[in-house]
Amino acid sequence: FGPARLVAAAPGCPKNELLALKKEGFFLIALENIEACIDEPNVPEIQVLWHTNLAQHQKVVLIVGGEEVGIARELISLCDLQCHIPGCLCPLPLGKDTRSSLGLRGANPTLNLAHAAVIALYE
Repeated sequence: FGPARLVAAAPGCPKNELLALKKEGFFLIALENIEACIDEPNVPEIQVLWHTNLAQHQKVVLIVGGEEVGIARELISLCDLQCHIPGCLCPLPLGKDTRSSLGLRGANPTLNLAHAAVIALYE
């Protein structure tokens, strides 16, 4: 790998910026927790982060969503791959309404965003 840059997107949808990076040859990876990964046709494959050969790509963009809502489906569909950091699996409820009814905040269960990003950058 060459030099790395950490960039926080401006408020709003970064769709156009991601499309431009993809056009420049960047490999886009959505970093989500396993409960929030989308396992459906027409979305990128799901892999454990450290089973992914990141070194085969010269230019990589890691997309991490906010802790409250994760990465929007529209942005995940732009990616080349979905990755997750394995942890203990537990049946955490998904969806803001479901979590709110249980007294939980946010729409998805999550690993701290900063910690997840540091783990991914280490890999």
